[in-house]
Amino acid sequence: MDNRTPRRDRSVGEQERWFVAIVPPDGVGDRVTALKQDCADRFGTRQALKSPPHITLIPPFERSMAAVKPIRQVLADFARERSPFALRLDGFGAFVPRVLFLRPAANPSLEILRADLADRCQTDCQIPRETRPFHAHMTVAFRDWEPAQFHAAWAEFGDCPFLADFMVDHIVLLCHRDRCWQIDQAFRLSSDLVGPDHHPDTPARAVTP
Repeated sequence: MDNRTPRRDRSVGEQERWFVAIVPPDGVGDRVTALKQDCADRFGTRQALKSPPHITLIPPFERSMAAVKPIRQVLADFARERSPFALRLDGFGAFVPRVLFLRPAANPSLEILRADLADRCQTDCQIPRETRPFHAHMTVAFRDWEPAQFHAAWAEFGDCPFLADFMVDHIVLLCHRDRCWQIDQAFRLSSDLVGPDHHPDTPARAVTP
């Protein structure tokens, strides 16, 4: 499935920033975007609105438009080998004092997907592995606020319930253009590898926030 957004004319060798993530379907994504907007309106933090809701799998790296073509192929091949799986967001978490996020429930399939993808990207695409431990999260607000604003938001949201279930049936390549992160292409996980009890949800959306 090709969900590429229109792009500006750029020099062939110019470096751009990319990352790979899980992007939820519209119903969940809209709820997360509403939380981002609420934080922007009430606590003055707007940085998270510059990307669609997501769980990062491969952190940002730099490549030219020409050099990313083989990476798209590696991601497509990898996705065809993987099975869709269910994922739950369950409540809020924080990296004090800067990041407010939604917590994915413990999920071995997510851990395996991320670890195998990191291995493949390092081996086939020369993208260095992240050295920090993987801590899956879906950011609601981060970076552009003072500690006092963060603590006020955390006091309000920390104990609030939030529950959302969706099927992870795509991985998504995003590119930083026009001062925001935009979906470049979504790669569908192969439904041929899953059993009859699995029902993938709607595909990851292609949006420019």
